Amino acid sequence: MTDGPFQISFVTEPAAVTMAPVRRRLNPRARLVAAAAVAVLAAGVALWWFAIRTPAVAITHDGLPVSNARQALQTAEVRFQSLVRADHGRTSRASQCSFVRIKPHGGDITDSVLCGPVLFYDGAPNHPYLSYPLHALPDGHGEARLTVASAPTNGQPEAAPGRTLVRPSGTATSLRSAGFAAPIPPSAAEDALVATADTHPSALHALGAEAAMGSDHIKITLISSGPVTDYGVGTQERSAPPGQQLFAFRLAFGSGEHFEAAPATLTLGVSVNGAAPHQLPLAAITNTGSHLFVTALPGSASTATLVLHDGGITQRLDLRTGEPGSGNIDFLRHSTRLQLAPATATTQAQVKATKPVTTRLTIHLSGTETYFFVPIQDQLGRPVAPPTLGHPPSPHDVYLELSLCYMAPKALAVDACVTFGGAGVTVTPTGGTPVHLAKLGRDEGELYDVPASMTRGTITFSGSDGSGPYRVTFPKPVTVPFELTPQS
Repeated sequence: MTDGPFQISFVTEPAAVTMAPVRRRLNPRARLVAAAAVAVLAAGVALWWFAIRTPAVAITHDGLPVSNARQALQTAEVRFQSLVRADHGRTSRASQCSFVRIKPHGGDITDSVLCGPVLFYDGAPNHPYLSYPLHALPDGHGEARLTVASAPTNGQPEAAPGRTLVRPSGTATSLRSAGFAAPIPPSAAEDALVATADTHPSALHALGAEAAMGSDHIKITLISSGPVTDYGVGTQERSAPPGQQLFAFRLAFGSGEHFEAAPATLTLGVSVNGAAPHQLPLAAITNTGSHLFVTALPGSASTATLVLHDGGITQRLDLRTGEPGSGNIDFLRHSTRLQLAPATATTQAQVKATKPVTTRLTIHLSGTETYFFVPIQDQLGRPVAPPTLGHPPSPHDVYLELSLCYMAPKALAVDACVTFGGAGVTVTPTGGTPVHLAKLGRDEGELYDVPASMTRGTITFSGSDGSGPYRVTFPKPVTVPFELTPQS
C-alpha cells in the first residue's frame, strides 16, 4: 500500500497447519486374526483361573469332592522327601506323590497316598512306593478334606498296587519297577565285629544241635551262620569294608554245668586264620533268646572260629560249619544226661559186724550222676579255698558218680542199705579197660573217669571195702552189668 512518499510493507506469519490422523482400514483377514488373538488370551486366563480352582480330573472320597487335593499331596511330598534324605534313599526325576483310584475310571480314591519311585538300602526295584495313610472328613460344605499321616504305613517301600495313580493334573499307571538300583550303604570299619539286629539277607544257614560248646559257667549254641551283604537299619546300615566280606552268626546262651554266667563276663571271641581272638561285644547281651553278630573277614580268610575260655579250658567252634574243636568237652555239648538203670545182684561175702560173718548179701545199683567239672571239697563237704575245679584229663571223658550199697540184714541186724566206700569197686566200659576210683584231692565222692560216650559196662566188686563195723570182703570178684539211660 502507498501513502504519499512512503511505502509500507506487511509481512504475515504462515498459519499453523493441524494434521488429522489418517484412518487406515484393516482388511477383513487381519481383523479376524486380531480378534482370535484376543479370544485366545482371554481363554487362557480363564483356564488358568479355573485350573487353580478346580482339578483337571475328578478326585473324590466316598463320593465327596476333595477340597484340598493339591495341599494334601504337597504335605505328603514334604514328608516323603524328608524321609528320603534322613534314610539315604534314592529317587528319580519322576518321583512324586499320587492318590490311588479305587476304579480305573472312577473319581473315588483309596485311603493312602503312594510316593515314589524310591529305593533305600537293600531295596528291591519291584517295591518302589512308600504308602502314606490318608484320613478324610466331610468339611460341612459338601466336600471332603484330607489329612496325610506323618509316616508311611510300614516304613519300607512296597510293590505297585496295580491301580491308576491320580493327581489334580492327570492320571498315570503305577510303576512295576523303580528303574534304578538301590543305594549301597557306607562301609563298616575294617575288621569290624559287632552285635546287630538285622542283616541282609536275613536268612542264614541253619546248623545242627551239635554246633555247641558247654563249660562250667555257660553253654553256647551256634544256631546259624553265613555271608551277608550288609547289616543294620536306616542310617546305621553298613556294607563290607574294601577288600573284606561280612559274615554273620547267631548264638544262643544257656546254663553251664553248674552256673549261668552273664555273657558280658565271658572270655569269648572270634579268631581269624588262627590269630588271637577279638573279644565279642557282649555288654548288652542277655542269656535269653538268640543274638546276632557280624564280623568283617579278609577276603583271604580260610577259618573263622569262635573261641571260649572258661574253667581253665579253651574250646573252639568253627563259625562256618559248626564243627567243634578237638579239645572241646564232649559231655557238655549234649543236653541229654544219663542215669543208671536200677539193678541188683545177690552173692556170698564176709561182713564184719561185731565179728566177721560170711553171709548172703544183696548189692543195689541205685543211681548215678555224671559230671565234667567237680568242685573240690574238704572232708566236711565244704569247697576248698580258693575255689578249685577238678575235671578229667581228657575232654572226651566224664566223671561217673555211682550210688552203690549192700544189704545183709542177718549179719548186720539192720535193714539199711550200707554204702560202698569205692575202694574195692572198679568200672569197666563195654570194650574198655577197668577204671578205678578217681583221686581228686579230698572228698568228692565215688567218681570214676570214664568215656563220655559210655552207655554200658560192668561194675566189679573185689577185695575189701568199707571200714569199722561195716566192712565187706569178697572172696572172689563179683561182676554186675549196668546200663546208662537218658534221664526223663
